[in-house]
Amino acid sequence: MQAVRRGDAAAFDALYRRWSARLFGYLVRATGERATAEDLLQESFMAVLEDRGFDLRPGGFPAFLFTVARRRALNRARADGRHDRRVEALRGAAATDAAPASPEATLTQRELVLTGLAALPEAHRDALVLKEVAGLTYREIALVQDVPEGTAKSRLHHAIHSLRALLRPGEENAP
Repeated sequence: MQAVRRGDAAAFDALYRRWSARLFGYLVRATGERATAEDLLQESFMAVLEDRGFDLRPGGFPAFLFTVARRRALNRARADGRHDRRVEALRGAAATDAAPASPEATLTQRELVLTGLAALPEAHRDALVLKEVAGLTYREIALVQDVPEGTAKSRLHHAIHSLRALLRPGEENAP
C-alpha cells in the first residue's frame, strides 16, 4: 500500500489481483447483481487508491478494503431501495416454499441457502459472507463491522446455527 501511495502502478495491480476476486464474490452476494458488484468493485478500488488517510498497520488492508466496499454496497442498496425489497421477497419465498405443493416446487439447495441468508439479520449475514466468501479473519471481520472480535465470532456462530437449522430441520442440536 505504501508503494501504491507513491504512485507505483505495479503495486496497485498486485493488490488488485490479490483481492479483486474475493471482493467481487463478496459484492455479488451483498448486492445480488453482478453488474452492480462490478461497479462497486471498481469504485472500491478507486476509493482505496485515492484515500491517503488509511493507517498502514500490518493486516489492516483487507479490513479497510472490505469496509469501503461494504459501505458502498449498503449506500447503493439504500439509494436504489432494492435491498429491502430483495430481502422481503426472499423472506416471502421462504414462507411460501416451506411446504411445497409438488416436487417441481421444491427449492434447490442453493435457493434454500440464499433464502436462509436473506432471513438472517443483516449483521449476521454480512459476517458470514465476509468469512466464507471473502475469507477474512475474525479480527478483520470485527474491523469491517466496527465491533469487538467476540461479537464477530458470536454473529458467525448464530448465522451458522440459523442456517443449519433451516438446512437440517430437526437437527437443531447437531454440531
